[in-house]
Amino acid sequence: MVFIMAVLAIFPLVPKSLSNRAYRLSFMGTACSSVYYLYALYGRPKAWTLQAVQVYFQSVITTKDFNYFIYCLTFVTSHLCLKFTLIPILCRSLERIAKFLRHNFSRSTLYRYLQMPDSMSSTLERLIPS
Repeated sequence: MVFIMAVLAIFPLVPKSLSNRAYRLSFMGTACSSVYYLYALYGRPKAWTLQAVQVYFQSVITTKDFNYFIYCLTFVTSHLCLKFTLIPILCRSLERIAKFLRHNFSRSTLYRYLQMPDSMSSTLERLIPS
């Protein structure tokens, strides 16, 4: 859904009001999914003392999801509508789509067909000496 919203926001023929709404929704969707992934992987701090929260944040801050959360938070709260800032969001959503497809549909015919160029290139590399 984030990918579709980001494409709608970037596509120049979409009306401005729809484009602006899709821009905000793509950032909010990525921020929410990043927080969800952080919670799923790291949970909550074990205790709510300063030391426990500090140790928790030291492990969380280095992750990609935390960086995307801060990035999205920055542009959602901004009143500027800069379309090129959606490029990392598009890349991240494509990465998550590919991960989902690889995990859930690795045995499907379509997925094997999409992987065919890799096998063809490796076959060609074996046939053509360097």
